[in-house]
Amino acid sequence: MLPSKSRFLRKLAHFTFRRRKMKIILDAELYDRGTAAAPEDGLWSKFPIVGVWDGVSAPYNDEHPPFLYKGLTGGKMAGDALADSLQSATVEDLESILVDANRKIGDVQIEAGMNLVDASTLGGVTFVLAQLGTESIKIVHGGDCYALWAKKSGEVGISHNSFLPFEMELRNKVAELMERTGGNRKEMWRLFYPFLCQKKRENTNVPGRCALLNGQPKVVRCWSKYSIPSKDISLLILLTDGLVPAHEAGNEPELARKLVSLYEKGRLVEILAWARRSEGAIADRTHETFSEATGLAIRFE
Repeated sequence: MLPSKSRFLRKLAHFTFRRRKMKIILDAELYDRGTAAAPEDGLWSKFPIVGVWDGVSAPYNDEHPPFLYKGLTGGKMAGDALADSLQSATVEDLESILVDANRKIGDVQIEAGMNLVDASTLGGVTFVLAQLGTESIKIVHGGDCYALWAKKSGEVGISHNSFLPFEMELRNKVAELMERTGGNRKEMWRLFYPFLCQKKRENTNVPGRCALLNGQPKVVRCWSKYSIPSKDISLLILLTDGLVPAHEAGNEPELARKLVSLYEKGRLVEILAWARRSEGAIADRTHETFSEATGLAIRFE
């Protein structure tokens, strides 16, 4: 779990995990809160499972304040449920862990009086988890988190973000409203709230759109799975969307090469610096200046 009060945390973890003839090294971890109102990202790095996630609360504004679950935002509640399922797992199976976390998230929200049919009222998490095995690296991905990898051959790959068209529609609407309101974010949120609620209903846990662990059982039909032979891979990087600005993510092969290049130049701190420069250039047209950002990287030798 990440510290809730720390604005910036960077750790280079110097421990090695050996599986047969393979050496797996946790190369770097990073968390930066940015200007987020509440910390909702999370990170897990207890081999053989690693992952990052991004908490997503139900839409809110001054007229519709955020719903809290025993003092926690919906995104933080959901992230804590995922961490609990990872901690208590008795089998190393990513999908079983995610199903368990999703059930816990749903139970909390039902207990609080929520209707699991309406995605606009629910808290949840986007995520990417990886299971590090001797034969293969298995990845399960949902929403706008990213997995990217470099192979020993020099080939790079990246998980597909099917959430991106939906996110760009939201961002374009925010930019329009920021211009209309003269940069008044409070007024922008008042106008944006009904639009955001409707788009969440239309796009959440719909195949080919946005997979979100929010208690809805149908999420299992929406997440993506990847498997990479362990002998082929040299580097695996897992990132939340705060390290990958949406307006930079349209060309995924190019994005993968860019991110791997930045990582080799200066690890996750270099990726964060690039993301912050990119966000800063359009800050007057967005809902927040700097996004919360979390990442980790694994090397294979």
